[in-house]
Amino acid sequence: SFASGFGGAGVQILTAQPYTRGSSQSISSAVQAAAGFGARVIVVVVYTEDLAALLDAAQAIGMTGDRGYAWVAADLIGAPQWVEQTDNPERYARLLAGWVHLSTLIPRERQAL
Repeated sequence: SFASGFGGAGVQILTAQPYTRGSSQSISSAVQAAAGFGARVIVVVVYTEDLAALLDAAQAIGMTGDRGYAWVAADLIGAPQWVEQTDNPERYARLLAGWVHLSTLIPRERQAL
């Protein structure tokens, strides 16, 4: 599982909070549950279409970069374009402060496989 993969790296997993894709209520509940563990670094797997709901939920309870939280997300390479396409680009750009975006690097010689 995702959480067990970090165990050997000296990272302590406090909780794993699944959410239902496309459900703002489920995303908000997962963020609120995660907040109860006191972590300041949150690793999240989120689809771009769920990003607004996640950012909104995090802001609602103060889990933002400007309050000392760091979010680590995989494969949000499209986030800059997503921000520009929202109804409030300045707000979402500000809420993405404190987020670290990871992406998988596949060597060119392996990309054709």
